[in-house]
Amino acid sequence: NAPNIINSLICMAMGQPDLFPLWDGSVELAKSLMMYTVLSVPFMLFPKPFILLWQHKQAEKKKTAEGHHLMVDEEQAGGSSPKAHGHGEEFEFGEIFI
Repeated sequence: NAPNIINSLICMAMGQPDLFPLWDGSVELAKSLMMYTVLSVPFMLFPKPFILLWQHKQAEKKKTAEGHHLMVDEEQAGGSSPKAHGHGEEFEFGEIFI
């Protein structure tokens, strides 16, 4: 029974013991790499909504400092613009965080 990389990867992801490791010490390395992977995901995903909120607030400050209004009445804008979805929409932190 030769070691099989596919079997080793499946055992690593599912936390099962690898009966035929690729080399001595590969099981310990796989466990530590999987732990680092699981722990790194929240560190990558959690700050993004706060960074976007900070960028939105900076853009609002810049617009108000230049004398622009954040919301334009529909009467002044002449109805809805073709860019109604996407840029310029109201920033909702709850939706971005979820």
